[in-house]
Amino acid sequence: MDVEENGTQTFAPRACRVVCEGLKKEGYEVGVYSSLSWWNSYLTEIKEYIRWVAHWNPTCGYTGDYLIWQYGTAQIDGIKGEVDANIYYADTDSSISSSKKTNKAVTTTSPDVIYQVYTDKHGWLSTVKNLEDYAGLDGEAIKGIRLFVNGDSIETVTHQMENGAIDKVTISSLGRRIRYRVRPIGESDYLSWMENKIDLGGSKDTFAGIEGKEIDRLQIVIKR
Repeated sequence: MDVEENGTQTFAPRACRVVCEGLKKEGYEVGVYSSLSWWNSYLTEIKEYIRWVAHWNPTCGYTGDYLIWQYGTAQIDGIKGEVDANIYYADTDSSISSSKKTNKAVTTTSPDVIYQVYTDKHGWLSTVKNLEDYAGLDGEAIKGIRLFVNGDSIETVTHQMENGAIDKVTISSLGRRIRYRVRPIGESDYLSWMENKIDLGGSKDTFAGIEGKEIDRLQIVIKR
């Protein structure tokens, strides 16, 4: 159910329940789609249905549980122009009702990591799988990072400079060996590989990057 029409704020929660309960009686999985501001201001009491949060931003600002995040637009092969783009945090082989409504993906055996980065000039760039390529464009500062992993909880911590550019990245998991590396703008090569929070190059750094230096390339792989 799409809930975001101005003038309906006061009775939106009741309308959600009337429609969703009616659909449930017919055997459908039900959910509510709305913007971040509506979820935070008008739909706070709606907790019994799937939440689909629209927040066009490098990261989702909703702090509650949700199953789908609409993060902006993207170009899809076979479709002319851009379309609204979403991340669905559930295993498509299982029913929605059996998936925990949270921003952590349901466990699967796939070790692949899909990732992408954000730049001011081009927005979210094309996704990259493992080490098939790198994420980024030469000379363009990375300002956002997204991971798509079906499996363990992956923690991604970035440090942003005053201009919003990322200069340091830490990616870690209790269940996987996450390897990643970055290239600072102006450098000819990447810095040494990190594995979770350990620098494989021998330094005591717990992050990839150099403080104060923008990065323009990122590579990530999950070691088997």
